[in-house]
Amino acid sequence: MRSAGRRAARPTLELKVGSAMLAEERKASVRHQIDELWNEGDLDAAEECFTSDFVSHDPASSEEIRGPEGFKQNVAEVRAALPDFHMRIVEQVAEGDRVVTRYVTTGTQEGELAGIPPTQPERST
Repeated sequence: MRSAGRRAARPTLELKVGSAMLAEERKASVRHQIDELWNEGDLDAAEECFTSDFVSHDPASSEEIRGPEGFKQNVAEVRAALPDFHMRIVEQVAEGDRVVTRYVTTGTQEGELAGIPPTQPERST
């Protein structure tokens, strides 16, 4: 199943972070993005998490995801197909201006996603 499994391979996200931000604050910013956007489905959180020039080069997507609007659309598509989609953070490492997050995703594919018809059973990756 491509949906939940491939989505877990996201590259490091370039979030709105200042150079003076401490490592723990940067990790908290990424946790906020995951909790609000992906787990709660609060699409408006994209405005506070991503700059207008944000570009995601997600290998699971056929197109680049650009800016808050592009990210909102991506999250909406995934959550429409997997309404119980959830990301659980396993580990985070912050160094310099980067935060790397390892996570597990779960969800039940109830709608089509990226041309893949619903599969129904819950998946975890």
